[in-house]
Amino acid sequence: MKSSNYIIYLHIPEIDEYYLVHGYTGAVDKVEPEIVKYLSDLADPAHTFHIKDLEMVRETLKGRELQEISEESIDTLKQRGYLTEMTTEEERYYVAHLADFLHRKKVSTTQPGMMFIPSYECNLRCPYCFETDTRVQLGKMKVLQNIMTTEMVDAAYKSFDILVKNRFPYHPEYAARLKHSVTLYGGEPLMLETLPVVEYILKVGLRRGYKFGAITNAVDLHHYTHLLGPEKINFLQITLDGTKDVHDRARIGPRHKKGTYDRIISNIRLALETRATVSVRFHVDFKNVGSTQELEQDLKNEGFNQYDNFQMYTYPIHKYHNGVEEPVFPLMGVHHMRKALDPIYDNLIQIQPSLKKTGDDSENGKKLNVSVPDEGVGRKLKSYVQGKLMGLYSTNMEPCGATTGLYIFDPFWKIYTCWDSVGMPGHETGKYSYEGPALNRRNNDWLSRSPGAIKECAECKYAFFHFGGCASLPVGVRGTIFGPACYQFEDNFIYSGQKLFRNGVEEALKKKMPQANSAEAISPEMIQAGTEMMLA
Repeated sequence: MKSSNYIIYLHIPEIDEYYLVHGYTGAVDKVEPEIVKYLSDLADPAHTFHIKDLEMVRETLKGRELQEISEESIDTLKQRGYLTEMTTEEERYYVAHLADFLHRKKVSTTQPGMMFIPSYECNLRCPYCFETDTRVQLGKMKVLQNIMTTEMVDAAYKSFDILVKNRFPYHPEYAARLKHSVTLYGGEPLMLETLPVVEYILKVGLRRGYKFGAITNAVDLHHYTHLLGPEKINFLQITLDGTKDVHDRARIGPRHKKGTYDRIISNIRLALETRATVSVRFHVDFKNVGSTQELEQDLKNEGFNQYDNFQMYTYPIHKYHNGVEEPVFPLMGVHHMRKALDPIYDNLIQIQPSLKKTGDDSENGKKLNVSVPDEGVGRKLKSYVQGKLMGLYSTNMEPCGATTGLYIFDPFWKIYTCWDSVGMPGHETGKYSYEGPALNRRNNDWLSRSPGAIKECAECKYAFFHFGGCASLPVGVRGTIFGPACYQFEDNFIYSGQKLFRNGVEEALKKKMPQANSAEAISPEMIQAGTEMMLA
């Protein structure tokens, strides 16, 4: 008998409380220090992967006089999976198969996503852009300015129809009823040069009942106001790099050498007037994160806080694509960002900015909807507390749609599944044509990526919270999608878990699970039996 390798230990220093979260049984418990000491003493010394949480609680136990735990407590620990007779390898094998089953179930039931890349060209040259190498290569081949044709648009829609039908071969009536959302991506999708083909994409898509969004720098957005609104392009993600002086040093281009801040702000206002939702993504690092409130005030001065369809969120810049797995100053991890901003914007549970009005209608107007994302940890952990493993599964364990079926059509008749690898030679997952799609083995690789296919992830106690992470990181770091994408997730989870329990989620736990410390968990035997039945 040993402690499970999938126990997550959390100590809340401000109130000196301990919590256990079991990675695959669904058990969540507030426990006494004696329990933590007992389990930590039985931890497998050969298992040294992601044990920072264990090391942290061991430090807090030093010098304490602790009593022996009862046989009744030991029995409870066995029932809830904290104590196991499985070896390290048997646990890993079990988690790998469970993760693989849950992933295949998700793939078989998930509606595919669709994106268009009208052009790889961009009217800006942001210094951190991951597509720089792609544009340089396309420029050398004299094809960077290529724009998707109407024939390509028709072929892409036809190919997507076939992909959807293939996803649900036994339920064609269900496939026919699906209402799809299309995202416009680039390069820069909403340039003046791409206006005619974007108009055509919307003309065809709206006739099909599709919804539209776009990831855009908004520099040429004033040419697109007739295509914006609730029944057209209804969602816009627009990036700002900081206040005007900071932004204008980074977001420049051949025709915008003095910066783009004023023009983007003007175009945001135009978009808001159409009632399209505008989500501003503020790229932060250690140099500019301290100016977040200054940018917020600037946007309030512009009157954007008066719009219910305006939202803003922060996210750190990264260099995954350059093979940088850990942030190097001034880059920061998600937990660094949240430690800096959570005291100001305390919305741990939010995964996306909310459209709900906040604040009051005083002289300075409503507060902005500013969100500090946490990679979904707060939302997933709360669902885990309330619904055990299946509660977590229902919130979508997958890191993104790239591993469940995302099809990105570019202006060279190629299909990609990850928007971080578009245009990269050898990363296409297929081709499309008038006859339909022709997918390659790489498409199957993406749809097979889960903790079950990655040894390090199958050994990780955070497997069902992180589920392998963003696949673009191991592509850049290791040259394969079948590698872990940790990127300090352990630090982010510990921070999020401590904050969640410190802020009173115990009350939510009690409401959903009376007698929280003895509530029935999903035992390994129950999961094993169910998994075998479903796999049969």
